Amino acid sequence: MDTPRPHPASYWLLGGTLLLFLALLILPMTHWIAANQSVRLFVMPNDYVVLLKDLGVKEFPYTADLRGVERARQETIQRNPGDYDIQLAAALAYYPPPDTPAENFYTARLAPLRALKARFPEHRSTLSAHILRYACSHLHRHHDHASRRRPDLLR
Repeated sequence: MDTPRPHPASYWLLGGTLLLFLALLILPMTHWIAANQSVRLFVMPNDYVVLLKDLGVKEFPYTADLRGVERARQETIQRNPGDYDIQLAAALAYYPPPDTPAENFYTARLAPLRALKARFPEHRSTLSAHILRYACSHLHRHHDHASRRRPDLLR
């Protein structure tokens, strides 16, 4: 059986890309960035620390007090009640407490998003899309779990 050959233009595109990369590697103004990118193609993940230090990253790895980070996040949310992006991020990051009953979990998960619709009427369509996305993901997950437990549901 014959396998179809790629279009001849794809060979020209590949050759042109390689030629352009070699030109960037040869030119003194762009040599450093082309060399750095080509090294990243072959570096193992644990060697990225060396590359990050070479690029000037001073604090690695990140070791912060998680309670302090959460406190700063809450202060930012409270300090900017009119900032839609910050409030949306807070609503999307909300996770109901563990003692929430399973049947009320997704309703509680969507409550902050629904509350934002009243506070930011100019973003109603975006918020409705977020609410719909979360509601549909819940239904999809519920269907997947139910179908794994009871295969007869698919018939």
